[in-house]
Amino acid sequence: MAILTWFGQAGFTIESRTTRIAIDLFLSETEDARPPVTNLENIGNLNAISVTHEHIDHFDESLLREMAHRHDNLQVIVPPPLVDRTAALGFNRSKIIEAHVHEPIHIGELTMIPIPSCHGVSMTDAYHLGNPLGQFVGYVVTSEDLVVYHSGDTIKWSDIETELSRYGIHVALLPINGRDSLREEMGIVGNLTPEEAVDVAHRIGARVLVPMHFDGFAKNPGSPETVISYARQFHPDLSVVVMGYLNPLHLSMTDTPGRPHDGGISTKS
Repeated sequence: MAILTWFGQAGFTIESRTTRIAIDLFLSETEDARPPVTNLENIGNLNAISVTHEHIDHFDESLLREMAHRHDNLQVIVPPPLVDRTAALGFNRSKIIEAHVHEPIHIGELTMIPIPSCHGVSMTDAYHLGNPLGQFVGYVVTSEDLVVYHSGDTIKWSDIETELSRYGIHVALLPINGRDSLREEMGIVGNLTPEEAVDVAHRIGARVLVPMHFDGFAKNPGSPETVISYARQFHPDLSVVVMGYLNPLHLSMTDTPGRPHDGGISTKS
């Protein structure tokens, strides 16, 4: 059993019986962004917080600085190019874990495996897997009986299906805000479209797709309704769960006839 909680945009916590980690929490007042759904006092205890890349809605420096000052033992997981910036926020370097691609990171009962994502800091360097590789990452998070993939920001790249199919992913957290010329002219590096997110989730073998990264900025929206309708039409075996803010989703594996190894997902909130 694992518990998944959404804090808006790409921010989640994943919790097992004894371990709780956060990914990409974005809770600071930011120009043009929707108001934070909560604050640091309401996050609760964490064993670690992880970051996928350097954009403000993933690497929330104000929040991380406050966390560093309040929680001496909190571990923070970041791509190697962000180590110095993270230390400058007040984290002891002994608590900073570098997220090297394909190298497992063990946090209590949970294991996190960094996976490349195809993104860019700005349109001048989009879209690529990072320079160095791993500048932009997602995380495959495994617990005793559940595998969750948080992609960070990404578009579909050539080996994404081969890369991810081997992990036996049950739940995929994927961005759905897409990309278009108008946003790219504003310097907004785009992501998977709703349709692409559904196709990627299906092709990597996920049983459940949780859309994310569609609600943070009015200038960069996505459509969960399109995700649902496209999945229903083309991949009706894929479950789509549109989460509510701060409403925990309890996830566990259940046996499904004919699929003894990967089973299905039962959810309750």
